[in-house]
Amino acid sequence: MEILSNIWNILTTENEMMTKLVNAPTTFLEIWLIFCFSTVILKIEYNKNQEFIYIIMLSFISLITEFFIPEPMNVYVNYIFMFFTIKFVLKLNFIKTLLSIIIPAIIFALMTTLILNPFLKLFGVTYIQNQRIPIFQLIYYNMLYLLAICLLTIFKIKKLKFNILEEFTANNHRIILLNLFSGFFILCIQAILTVYYVSIVPIGITLLNFISLAVYFAVS
Repeated sequence: MEILSNIWNILTTENEMMTKLVNAPTTFLEIWLIFCFSTVILKIEYNKNQEFIYIIMLSFISLITEFFIPEPMNVYVNYIFMFFTIKFVLKLNFIKTLLSIIIPAIIFALMTTLILNPFLKLFGVTYIQNQRIPIFQLIYYNMLYLLAICLLTIFKIKKLKFNILEEFTANNHRIILLNLFSGFFILCIQAILTVYYVSIVPIGITLLNFISLAVYFAVS
């Protein structure tokens, strides 16, 4: 019983480093989901060796940057490594490489916009507490990844793919990328606002914000 009590205390005590350690294994699942979203939506052909190298390499890089590089610099480093990993492991052109980074980032940002505020309201915690208490991070990420798996399954069933890259002109490629970068920039601003205001924003506003962003990307 004492062991269980100690484990529970660890999971429910605010400790940023322990939270990172407890959630470290979920990094592999997140990288796998990012890989799946990219390959499904962009219809990228790959073999098992490429998938293995992609997941293992980016997972370990993410873990290293998580523990040794402060936020938000670790995110930028991760994206740089992701670009070169995709470019040389999956052997994609420049546009597909960028899209394979931007599209999963947009999907995860939209899912976070949808569930984070209701999650905080449900458990009565702040954004900072959610980031630093292991049990809340475990629950939150399980919800996020379950939603991601459901969404990925829908994409596979509906055979949703982004298949216009070879059919459009170079000018249209630039327009597509401009739309995606604009939306990604908006999501970055949204992420900053989330850190400071998500705990006090009504759920109705959060839902309206999610619908607006989802419609923007769907139309784009």
